[in-house]
Amino acid sequence: MGDYLTEQQHTRDPKRKPSTTIPIDHSNERNSTDIPRIPVIPVHPDDWQDSRPTHNLNETITKTDWWKAVSFLELEYRKRPVDYTCKNVTKRSNYEVCYDEQFKLGKPCLVYSFGIANDFSFDDEMATIDGCEVHSFDPSMGVKDHVRKSSVHFHNIGIGGVVIENLDARRDIYVTEQQTWMVMTLKTIMAALGHADRDIDVLKIDVEGSEWDVVEYLLENGMLPRIKQFLTEWHIFSNWPHRSKNPKNLELFRRIQQAGFKKFSSYMHTLIHNPEWVHLQADTFYVNTLYNSSRRH
Repeated sequence: MGDYLTEQQHTRDPKRKPSTTIPIDHSNERNSTDIPRIPVIPVHPDDWQDSRPTHNLNETITKTDWWKAVSFLELEYRKRPVDYTCKNVTKRSNYEVCYDEQFKLGKPCLVYSFGIANDFSFDDEMATIDGCEVHSFDPSMGVKDHVRKSSVHFHNIGIGGVVIENLDARRDIYVTEQQTWMVMTLKTIMAALGHADRDIDVLKIDVEGSEWDVVEYLLENGMLPRIKQFLTEWHIFSNWPHRSKNPKNLELFRRIQQAGFKKFSSYMHTLIHNPEWVHLQADTFYVNTLYNSSRRH
């Protein structure tokens, strides 16, 4: 029997619905485990022939696997900020959505947005699209589940590569004191919300470095074919994820493109180089060029 959690379904209406007990189904999921050393392989083989960024650092640094992996990511963004030309791009707050015929949004439309930080502008704008059901998730805000006036459903849970009912949250600029979160996988969240048999039109993830574990989960559990557009911010901080994971994260970045996800827009912003670490962030908006709309019927 699976674990159980109590999900409070609060709204702004004083006559809010009572809490319900929802089972978490762990079946048919593969958890991430430690793996042997992963070779550093660029997104495109010909990148070996290019001069990777060194930023005047010593060869003892630039020859390490962790540095090579990040330098290949930086090179990828400098050479190929876009690898799919979307002819109809619409700005939604700080994000972009592709409205080309094969990716357009229409009834029924499902949007999941992870990482809010009290800014619902993207979510509220997406909720104005006729037929779009929008769900927002962020356990760091300390806000109970509720439905906004815009019809956006807010859930006080996070996303990860495994289900953790009491996660001791990592401290960052958004989490400055101890917090304990409920974290679930995408599959368990969809099951809990009654979306187990639906596809996601737009999946937005901005979760401060935890996106790598989420992407690995999506790849290993066959979830990517069910996602039409993927909007994310990739993070490599000075201490998160640990630099030893950079080669693996490069592999995940390469694999998601091999799975049919092509960048139609990207912006590399924060970029800091240091002999001990690299800080890289990039907003990246993908369309799933292998998405099969017939699966919705």
